[in-house]
Amino acid sequence: MEYEVELFGNTYHLPTYSISIAEKLEKVEEGNRSTIDFKSKCKNMYNVCSELLGSDSVTKAIGTLKECDPNMLNIMYLEICATYNEPLNTYNTDGLEDVLNNAQFSKLLDLGKLAEKAKILR
Repeated sequence: MEYEVELFGNTYHLPTYSISIAEKLEKVEEGNRSTIDFKSKCKNMYNVCSELLGSDSVTKAIGTLKECDPNMLNIMYLEICATYNEPLNTYNTDGLEDVLNNAQFSKLLDLGKLAEKAKILR
């Protein structure tokens, strides 16, 4: 599967998603939830973004680690994560749409509405 992420008006190709990349992203997430200092959290995000997009692309988009806006760095990191999660999210959404469009589900909803009306009439 090919992955492209749009960031700040530019489109970047991401490497194919793998267990190795998933582990790196998970490690950043663990760090972000921990009590490590803010600078270290930013450094971890910056490093993984640089590894996935290329350090020249990251520097061009948001500057060096010392000069970048932490919000732009966070957006870049979150967009990369969202891009890698998109196929699974689409799959889950499609499955939910199938359930919602199912005739049996519609009947169940109608039954729930009738139960509400019966409750009011009591």
